[in-house]
Amino acid sequence: MKLAKEEGPEVRLSLIAYVTGFDRIADVQEHPIITEFFSDGEVSDLLWAIRSVVSYCELFQNEADFFDFVSKIGGLDLPNEKHITYSTVSPIRARAASATIPLFCAANSIATCTIDPYGLALTQNKFHVVTLLRQFGLPVPDSWLFSSSSGWLNGLKPSVGQKVIAKPVYESASIGIDDQSVFCWNEDEEVFLKKRSYELRQPLMVQAFVPGQEVEVPVIGAQDAVSLPPCSVVLDGKINLADQYLTFETVFNDAYEYKDFTQLEPELAQKISVTASTAHILLTLDGISRVDFRISDTGLYYITDLNAVPHLTRHGAVAHSFQFMGFPYEAMIACLVGVGLRRRNNLHKRPNFDWGE
Repeated sequence: MKLAKEEGPEVRLSLIAYVTGFDRIADVQEHPIITEFFSDGEVSDLLWAIRSVVSYCELFQNEADFFDFVSKIGGLDLPNEKHITYSTVSPIRARAASATIPLFCAANSIATCTIDPYGLALTQNKFHVVTLLRQFGLPVPDSWLFSSSSGWLNGLKPSVGQKVIAKPVYESASIGIDDQSVFCWNEDEEVFLKKRSYELRQPLMVQAFVPGQEVEVPVIGAQDAVSLPPCSVVLDGKINLADQYLTFETVFNDAYEYKDFTQLEPELAQKISVTASTAHILLTLDGISRVDFRISDTGLYYITDLNAVPHLTRHGAVAHSFQFMGFPYEAMIACLVGVGLRRRNNLHKRPNFDWGE
């Protein structure tokens, strides 16, 4: 925030964000993807907050317009070190599509506020993320991979009677998750998995379901990353969700709330905060991420997901975490801008070579 206050008024920020109703945002057959994108009100709110921190912010609603703008920057007399960008989830239905803008910016020496391209590509696949985190020794639920074309990866599957949740591998914001997504596994359920995988045009991660609380932990930084206050998900007024979980419908309607988990269970909040920042660091992420947990009634906690492009709206977990610390929404945006400014300073720093005698 200090860096943003000092240097923000000297820079221009390009916001590449996708708004509900934009012609490239379509449904994936029966499963809409619109929860990943901004409403008109949300993007206006985001623009207002960004413009309170930087000298100028322009919205681009597709990659092509932004690419065209960058090609003309020379004529605008806008040095790259005075220009930073922030891009949200891409509507391109391809793996690692959200890394397109950051990669393009890297090729043009423009700093970004978004998670770095490698981190975006890596975290696009939920199954790969939980597999890596398990290898690093962090707590994750048992997980299996299923696709309509090739079935179970390596023939591995849950045991009969085990309660599981089926999630699309490449989506976030509860896309592809509904009231049918949690069930007790038996061979008859394979019909459902094939249908759902085919509809979504991607594999499914079938994960052991953990009844209990759901907590989201924003993390900011790189190898120096720190966790912000954990946000406890509240559904129907309940903190202990038991067998409930966030579905697409719940997220679309914003039918959930957050409580400050530190105030509810301070010792456990400290443990999951350390685990969240450790996951962020071990995956070599740089920027703002969000690590999601389920916590059992016995206090066991598991990382169930990691989002490298968390929603930065006022009702999102990141904004609530800042609110729990006593900061306004604009402070969160200042931190986002600060991520880009720190990268910009490193990107354009002249190396100090030691040429010797």
